[in-house]
Amino acid sequence: MRRFIIFTKTFILTIHFLAAQKNEIRESRSIDFQSGISSLLLDADARQKHDMPGAHLLLDSAYKLAQNANSIDDLVAVMNKKGLLFSKDRNYAEASKWFEGITKLPHSAPTSKADAFNRMGALSEYQDEIDQAIYYHQKAHDINKSIPERSVEATISKEKIAKCLMLKHNLQASDSLYGIVIDEFENIGALENKASALSGRGTVMRKAGKVNQALTYSYEALKILYEIDGDKTQIVGSHINIGNIYGSTGRIDNAKEHYLKAAAINEQVGDERKQAALYNNMAIIFRMKEDLDSAMIFALKASEYNELLKDKRAMGRTYETIGAIALGQKDFPAAEAYFLKSMKVRKEIGDHEGVLILNNNLGVLYVEIDEPEKARENFKSAINTAKKIGNKKVIQKYYENMSAFEALNGNFETALELFRIATFYNDTIQREEYGENVARLETEYQTLKKQREIELLSKEKSIQNLELQKRQAELNFAKVTNIEKEKSIALLELENENKQNQLKKSQLEIEKTSAELELSIAEKALREAELERMESVRRNYLMGTAFMLISLIAGVSFYSYRRKSKHTMAVISLENKLMRSQMKPHFLYNTLNSINHFIISNKNREASNLLIKFSKLIRSQLHNSIHDEVSLETEIQTLKTYMDLERETYENKFDFEISIPPDMDTEEILLPPLVIQPFLENAIIHGIKPLDNKGKITLSISKLDNFLKCEIVDNGVGRQRKKSIQPKEKKHESVGLSITESRLKLVNPKGQKIENIKFFDLPQGTKVEVLIPFKEGF
Repeated sequence: MRRFIIFTKTFILTIHFLAAQKNEIRESRSIDFQSGISSLLLDADARQKHDMPGAHLLLDSAYKLAQNANSIDDLVAVMNKKGLLFSKDRNYAEASKWFEGITKLPHSAPTSKADAFNRMGALSEYQDEIDQAIYYHQKAHDINKSIPERSVEATISKEKIAKCLMLKHNLQASDSLYGIVIDEFENIGALENKASALSGRGTVMRKAGKVNQALTYSYEALKILYEIDGDKTQIVGSHINIGNIYGSTGRIDNAKEHYLKAAAINEQVGDERKQAALYNNMAIIFRMKEDLDSAMIFALKASEYNELLKDKRAMGRTYETIGAIALGQKDFPAAEAYFLKSMKVRKEIGDHEGVLILNNNLGVLYVEIDEPEKARENFKSAINTAKKIGNKKVIQKYYENMSAFEALNGNFETALELFRIATFYNDTIQREEYGENVARLETEYQTLKKQREIELLSKEKSIQNLELQKRQAELNFAKVTNIEKEKSIALLELENENKQNQLKKSQLEIEKTSAELELSIAEKALREAELERMESVRRNYLMGTAFMLISLIAGVSFYSYRRKSKHTMAVISLENKLMRSQMKPHFLYNTLNSINHFIISNKNREASNLLIKFSKLIRSQLHNSIHDEVSLETEIQTLKTYMDLERETYENKFDFEISIPPDMDTEEILLPPLVIQPFLENAIIHGIKPLDNKGKITLSISKLDNFLKCEIVDNGVGRQRKKSIQPKEKKHESVGLSITESRLKLVNPKGQKIENIKFFDLPQGTKVEVLIPFKEGF
């Protein structure tokens, strides 16, 4: 029996020993597998920069080891590497397969699946499969939302959905979702992510035509990134975004500044997609500066990058840019070919905004090569697409373009009707902008009101504290019973303190009543300001509409006169009403007479060009007249258009030149609008017109303390000589100069009485010196 027990114990110990050895072998084998997989992954990372096939072979070996080891974490790591490697090689379909494999692995971590879904969504964006991208990002969001520590990742997925909605041109939904995302990042404290969302919302505002809001969001994003020393790739994207906004408004110097900053930072980052975008944007800048050769070089570089990246959306943009440059170079076949290539790509990916731009560009091209039917078809398509997008400013612009086109082809009745539609959209835009301003003023008023309420509550709290102190003092003095004399003195002091408290309370009541009175006055001032602004907008709109209709009525009147129809009397009646307005009648007469002359001479193109310039001037004066201040750059552009028209009407009788110091930032200087033009008009009529030879007018602008010093010099007959030549003529009184002088006196800085306008007789001609108050600031 004893031998049996010893044998049994020995047998059990042997089994335990063999089992322990087996476990040690298994653990050792697992350690070997993990070590081998890690080594293969490191080698693959090192090889992918110069040997992509070799990197794939190493990852395939790592994948087999991970399968043999049955290690889910190692499998996920290898499959992520494979997907990223295929993505870098632009093989998006194969990359998606590996990421999708992660989502189907049994027992893989939810975080791994969420990250894989987000990567699949990004790949779908690259291939312009936007609905599929939204589906994947939503899946990632749902997983991350269920994990408390993944709140940042959940909001990132939501941000990606907002971007996809923007790509689908659902701008309202995208803007709303971006607003939620920004608030969530703010609450979490994820500032870098907040900056990314702000930049995305700025892009939405740019596409919606709301430039000021776009700049506000984009600059706020850039400020955050610089303050926290954020991701350089994101800083590059913000600079590009701001450059795009400035470029969309024609401020090419500001756009170029941000593109160059982005390029300098991207040299350190090496982001190929952003480099392609920068090349395309620089091409647009050089095209706007009319350096078409440089523009074409940058555009072709961008095209090479985008074709390599297989980015259809970017390819569509670059083809459109190359076509526009070729159009500027008068290479019409190349322009048409690239426009059509861009159209094909953008229709494939559903880029409605890009299709709209291309329809307009093709319309301009077909006008140039004299194919009016194709031009008309593309202009109509542009308007229809603009209506789908819902951008009223774009719709107004294209109706104006269509109106000018019909006028060029002699269809003046159609042109007039299209121009009326454009005017309707202009009215709608002004009403909406006015509504936004009123809402802003209301917000400011409510903020002020809340601040005053807080101040009143604070004062009431002070009164309550005084009452509490009074009661406490009474209790303290009631305890003083040892000496009657001391008690009497204490009571007298308490009574005195009570009187002071009552006095303070009365003062606080007075302050409260005063504050309420101030609020009442502020409310009344706000209502009066709103009524005054509404009346001003109505007057300016009626006046602007009358101006814009004059040009088209002239053409319609001429053709209607030849037909001798009843429509002639209606147009002439409308023309007489418009001509009775006292807005520079001789200038309007001369311009319309020149247009009439070109029409009679069958010079339709020249008549159309002059008509477009005239409409541009009227629209500019309408825009400037509803603002108290405009930038010096805007004023200069208006003056150039006006002087171009005057030169046309006076058959190039004079030259015009503007001189500005190179260091003067004309965008940052604000001044009252329509101040300088009457002096230029005076120089033409009284100085240049009586000359027998060709004249010259020079406008020089510089700073003098708090004023812009504007000198208008002409080499005309001069004031003294004109008096001697025409002594018997009735002295001409310039209403424009008289009104301008009164305006300048009103806007002079308080306490400064100066002579704003001075005239100087020159040996040959006249010099006028005008001092105009100005402000600085964006």
